[in-house]
Amino acid sequence: MFEGQRVPGFVKVKDSPLGPDAFISVDDTKEVEPSLAPLKIFPAQHPNFCILVTSSAREYGPDRDYLMAVAYHGSKNLTDMGTVAEAGPFRITAKEWTEAITGIAKDLKLVDADRFDWRLQPGVAALRAADAARKMKPDLGDFPDYTELYFGQRLRDIAAAGKILGGDRALKCKDVIADDVAQGSAYATSLKAGQQSVAEALADLKKGLVESLAEALKIIDEMEPDIRFFKPNETDAPWMAVALQEEAREVAEFPGEQSNERIRQYHKAANITSPADTDTIAWCASFVTFCMRETGIPEIEASPPTLVGGFGPAWAPRWDTWGSQECAPGEAPVGAVITVKTTGAETGHVGFLAEPEKPGDQFIQLLGGNQGARDRSKPDQVNTTRFPVASIMHRRWLTGPWGGVGPGITGAQFRAIFRDCPNPDEWARVITDAWRRFKISSKAARAGFLGITGNETGGFTKTKREGMHYTPGRAAVVFSKARESADITATKIAAGEQAFANWIYADRNGNGNEASGDGWKYRGAGIIQLTGRGNFELCAHKAQLDIPRIVDDPDQATEPALAARIAAWYMHNRKIIDGIGGDDVQFTSAALKVGLPPDDEARKNRLAIRARAMANLT
Repeated sequence: MFEGQRVPGFVKVKDSPLGPDAFISVDDTKEVEPSLAPLKIFPAQHPNFCILVTSSAREYGPDRDYLMAVAYHGSKNLTDMGTVAEAGPFRITAKEWTEAITGIAKDLKLVDADRFDWRLQPGVAALRAADAARKMKPDLGDFPDYTELYFGQRLRDIAAAGKILGGDRALKCKDVIADDVAQGSAYATSLKAGQQSVAEALADLKKGLVESLAEALKIIDEMEPDIRFFKPNETDAPWMAVALQEEAREVAEFPGEQSNERIRQYHKAANITSPADTDTIAWCASFVTFCMRETGIPEIEASPPTLVGGFGPAWAPRWDTWGSQECAPGEAPVGAVITVKTTGAETGHVGFLAEPEKPGDQFIQLLGGNQGARDRSKPDQVNTTRFPVASIMHRRWLTGPWGGVGPGITGAQFRAIFRDCPNPDEWARVITDAWRRFKISSKAARAGFLGITGNETGGFTKTKREGMHYTPGRAAVVFSKARESADITATKIAAGEQAFANWIYADRNGNGNEASGDGWKYRGAGIIQLTGRGNFELCAHKAQLDIPRIVDDPDQATEPALAARIAAWYMHNRKIIDGIGGDDVQFTSAALKVGLPPDDEARKNRLAIRARAMANLT
């Protein structure tokens, strides 16, 4: 059964085994009334499904491989689209769909019948997964892993799942799953009727997810690099997307057993063709080489060290000179190639910097291969492990359009521009990181960034929440609504800051009405005074900002590192970097796009700060 459009003599079918936009003779068709049944996914459409899931995951934050594993598990590898009760690859119920499209997914503008279209499920599934992970974190103390999150979604009661998983997992499911929870989920009903402990139920789910992901990877591995390597952070080095995916595969080499076939592929990328079937062949450098070769970007694919004196890219010390520059301590971006000296290892070790290195850190986190316990109690594997800062030999970077190392600002320069700032060294560090993350690199653009943020923060002396103690005259300058309703403005101001905020910001930027309290909760915050529930929700869904709970806790936007990151991301996302680095007219126009006060005093102050920054930056 297909959906199609009548054309003379034919029916044009959008999706069918014959391919997209196929024409079928009208004589070979029979018209039937549309039925409420989930659309099937034909094998030729599996790549399209992968693309939709990938783009939704990038947009809303959850891991793509988790979503693919869940879809493949629930639909028996995309062959069974479920029933009216639990429809589509993600097995979404009518209640779950309605709650989503009227809540977290309301911006997608979907209707109830869209639940049966697999092409429209990935966006909702991604939003639901991200929301579930945020809700489970308080009970677990951290974000749930794949299996824990799937347990919660299968239970169809995230609050109950969080409490169960946060408790004793040796208890039997039948004793911890409440009757009302069991009634709302077939999975919960089966657990309630069985004898499995919570831990055993999780083990079963994990086995199913791993098997399903293995099937999904058959499609993922055939995709183009920009889809194949899910990239949760648009500013990460491309090779980190490959490394993160390999970590998700749980690649490991067990002592005494033949090496994992995936490790053979790492060696092959590093030109090791002899069998790698013993524990004697180190593979940390081969893993790094593989990640570079698999990016699909010629410049990066060609970057691994060449063979010199019998030693090639599979030898860790050859990476000491990789790339285009050596980074100073604390200056290496995430994804930098780090070589370290390890006890008992003649050649050392190499991996990728997984988290920013901050001044005073005693350890760094490396994502790499061949990382395991010294006593062999755990297998060598692809994972993220900490290494002493003192063991670092080199921090290497490859310059390219993916950002990373770039010009910044020193504490001394920041102090010269903002003389009254109480913590110039901290602000210099976090703003430098933000500039590098979001490619604000020209001197003029950096100066413009400081002009905008410096004016908003009183020279970085106040970086907290927006004070709503406006006078009627000042309110009329800043808010058009205040100019239009002078009498009401005076009344609301007299009622207090909270009342004024709830009125002036009502029904704007994603806020609810005056009674919702959104105006006060989502008033300006941070160094650009991010305002409105819609903007806070947008930040929560952006993985590269790493602040998923900012909607619940808007004060997070005032923390220096996050405030700097939000400001840089906002200007990058609004595509106004060129404007803030332009002439006075362009700069003034770009500043207004950030939503700043338009009055002449503010304009002059922004220009004055920008001029000081131009005189002090290098």
